[in-house]
Amino acid sequence: MPYMLLIVEPPEQRAIAAECPAAQWATVEVRATGPCDPSA
Repeated sequence: MPYMLLIVEPPEQRAIAAECPAAQWATVEVRATGPCDPSA
């Protein structure tokens, strides 16, 4: 089940990803997102 969290700072992203139960046995992805419309 994917989760999306809106977090600004990378250290906070890593801290939350490390607490994910799946992090013990799977890959946890942390990515930047942006608008689909380049004019937005």
